[in-house]
Order: sequence, then structure tokens, then C-alpha cells
Amino acid sequence: MKKNLFLVLIIFATQIIVAQYDKWPIVSTQSLTGGAIRTLKSVKIANDIFTVADTGANFGPTATGLYKYNTIDRSLAQVNYPLEWGDRGIQSATTYTTGATSYGIFGCYAINDNASYPVIYTYNSSTNAITADSIYIGSPYDHHIGIQTMSMYSPSTNDDTLRLFSKYFNSVTVFKKQINQTGVSPDYVTLPLENAYTSVVFNNKLYVTGYFSVMQRVLESSDGITFADAPFFSSATFPNSSGIIDMKVVGSKLYF
Repeated sequence: MKKNLFLVLIIFATQIIVAQYDKWPIVSTQSLTGGAIRTLKSVKIANDIFTVADTGANFGPTATGLYKYNTIDRSLAQVNYPLEWGDRGIQSATTYTTGATSYGIFGCYAINDNASYPVIYTYNSSTNAITADSIYIGSPYDHHIGIQTMSMYSPSTNDDTLRLFSKYFNSVTVFKKQINQTGVSPDYVTLPLENAYTSVVFNNKLYVTGYFSVMQRVLESSDGITFADAPFFSSATFPNSSGIIDMKVVGSKLYF
């Protein structure tokens, strides 16, 4: 009797452990846009995890696969939304929460084809709606590569302003847009960067990484307008062929 009871307990415990694993369908987190692979990390919006799979297109809107995984019921579904003409594939994302509403903001790749202004998609968790906007500044020929990274940053107004790091006239340019604003502000700042990798807010400062003349740089700003080299970083510690492609804030520390 004791042996039979022990066997039943082992089987029951094994079944509980197996039940904790989710069986995800195959979902790509890479964007094949313009022949280049651009890896996009997933973002959490309210109780959902959003991830992106782009099929890519040379001209015209990119057929984008946006997937939503619910962390409560463990369901996975594709999110459908109308594509903007200038959409050449999502390559950056960030989130913002105010009250009971969370927003997911997605920035797109752009090519200087006289039709492709960088597109911004905004997802609203309260309405489940996705709206689109674009950086309609200058000519489409002035924009190339598009929105490489983005962060919500405005210390005096509860970080409700979106900072878009996008290529404009071959330099990384910081455009801004408040979360409920239609259109992008005509004011922008040009950075001493040829490309941007990632951005993050830490200790009330905005940080962005990238490179200029093959040198790796980390810039910081306390207002989103004036940027300078971060004093804790030296490009001499990084080979020219490397770069800081991600930053994470864990507790009171910033990790590269």
C-alpha cells in the first residue's frame, strides 16, 4: 500500500510541473526590411507581451506581423491594423502608462524613396486600437533608416513626451511628440551620432548609445534637448567593431 501511494504522488507531481510550460507557436522577432535583419525585442504592454515579425518590402507598406501574448490566459493572437503607406517595417518600440491606460509605441524603418516618412504606431490598451502618425518634416529623401530607438522622457511632465531617435540628413536626430499629440513637434535636435542603437531613462536622465566616426558613444541628457558624453563611459574600452546594443535598469544600476 505504501509503495502504491508513493507512485501516485510522483505521477501527480510530474503532471503539475509539465502543465506550467506554454507551447508557443513559432513567432519571429526579426524584421527583414530592405534586405537587412533587424532584431526587435518584445515589449510588455499592460498584461500583454507584443512581438513583431516583418515580411519586408522594397517599396510600399510592409506586411507586418504584430503578435500579442496574454500573460494571464496564455493566449497568442495576431494583431491586425491598417498599414501606413510609409511603413517599411517596425524596428523599435517603447511603452508608457498613465492611470489605467498603457500605450505601446512602435517606430518604423524608412528609406529615402520619396514616399517613406518614418511611421509611428501607437497602441492603446483601453481601446485596443492602433493609430498611426509620421515624422512629416523635410522631404522623404531626407529620411533614411528611420526610427532606430525611442524613449518616453520629460522630467517636468511625468515623462509623457516621446523622444524619437531617427536618421535625418545622415545624422541621428531627436524628434519629440507628446503621447496624445497629433503630429511631431517641428523642434528637433541633431546629435553627433551616425547611428543609434538603444536608449533608456535612468536616474531622471535620458541615455542613448551609438557611434560616430567608428567610435562608440554614450550620450546623456537631463532635458531631452542638450546631450553630452556620459562621464562614466570611455570609447577606448570598446573596439571599433563593437557597440552597446541594449541597456537595462535593474534596481539602482544601469547595465550595458
